[in-house]
Amino acid sequence: MKYEAVDSKTIGLAQHNPYTWLTKGMDFVRVDELESGAKFMDVALNDWIFSLKDEELRSFVDTFYEVICASQAEDLIAFMADWKKSLNAVVQAMKGVDAETIGVMKQIFMSLFDIMKVHMKEELEARALKNPEELHKLFRESS
Repeated sequence: MKYEAVDSKTIGLAQHNPYTWLTKGMDFVRVDELESGAKFMDVALNDWIFSLKDEELRSFVDTFYEVICASQAEDLIAFMADWKKSLNAVVQAMKGVDAETIGVMKQIFMSLFDIMKVHMKEELEARALKNPEELHKLFRESS
């Protein structure tokens, strides 16, 4: 899929807020390439979404939307600004979801984590091939 990425003054999911996008004159400041973390998430999420059956994806999106709407936050910024209240409302809304749907949601999230593990392993192997010293440094720091 062809797209262009706009530079942002923030990080993570907040970069999707158009009010954080950088401009120069009357145009957006575009980035030539996504950061490695964003590329990783892009590939992993696309693989995950394409691995789902249409009915699973529809059920997941509908349920996820309903649960997030229960937070009554107007947008991600409002959701994160009072995240304790938002999460409490989400937890309460999850109690109203039937057991079968909860089971499907858990399976779908587990498939996401499985796909992310595979991509993480591939990413680490690719980095090790490009720069073996970087991988050794990561292991030294984590020990």
